[in-house]
Amino acid sequence: MISIFKRCVLFSPCTLTLLSVILLINNQVSASSHPVSPDFRAMSTNSLVTPQWLIQNLNKVRVIDATYMPADAYAAEHIPGAAHYAFDSAYFKSEYIKFDLYPPEVFQKYVRLLGVNNNDQVVIYSRGPASGMMFASRAYWTFKVYGFTNVNLLDGGLDAWKAAGGSTDNKVVIPSLGNVDIRALNPEILANFEEIPFNHFAEKKVIGPNGFLSQQEVDAKIAKLGLTAGNQVYVACNTGIQASVIFTALERSGIKAKLYNGSMTELAYRAPELVNASGN
Repeated sequence: MISIFKRCVLFSPCTLTLLSVILLINNQVSASSHPVSPDFRAMSTNSLVTPQWLIQNLNKVRVIDATYMPADAYAAEHIPGAAHYAFDSAYFKSEYIKFDLYPPEVFQKYVRLLGVNNNDQVVIYSRGPASGMMFASRAYWTFKVYGFTNVNLLDGGLDAWKAAGGSTDNKVVIPSLGNVDIRALNPEILANFEEIPFNHFAEKKVIGPNGFLSQQEVDAKIAKLGLTAGNQVYVACNTGIQASVIFTALERSGIKAKLYNGSMTELAYRAPELVNASGN
């Protein structure tokens, strides 16, 4: 088993944001595993859509605005017709976890209020940190962890949408009640405290000034780490939000990842001896 505690550095358009993100690698390489390279796509999932694509298909998809901060940002401006995915409603604060997951039947009620149907293609965007991808990536992972697979991210978020000529408004959106069926939580992309091996850290960058780096650039960074498609990777941060960006980038490059939802918040409560200010 190889365990590596990585530090993640993400770029937003105006600032450099330092995120403490765990990449814990459980080495599960088989004889048929291949190092990740630009030619390896057997397990990759390209979750991104461009602003140009969304402009052309806006009336064919269910658009979700997952902006979390600032609190009034969605009300002031959003893509026309976009429903607001409110973090304080979509999650709850449990004993150890700031953004804990509801039972599937509860989350189903919430997503139906957003107007999501079983046959919808959902496109999620946000704004702010990590070139607008941080909160959207968390919502994307959440939809997937509840079994909804027809979901995409708008690369570059609201800023990229406006730069491409997309319009915005501040109209109140009250969707018709959806009929989406939510499944049990998917253990293939959700990790809990008990299963994670903790160790040391390093650095990883996956975000550029306009959204995610290209898949080729991320592939090259992953290849330098010696990862293969047979590795099991665990990602985490402070509250399980920033790590969803890493989850999305790894997924696109064909690397299996589980997000540790409790992250450093839970770790500080349950195993404070593993947490220190210097990061060593």
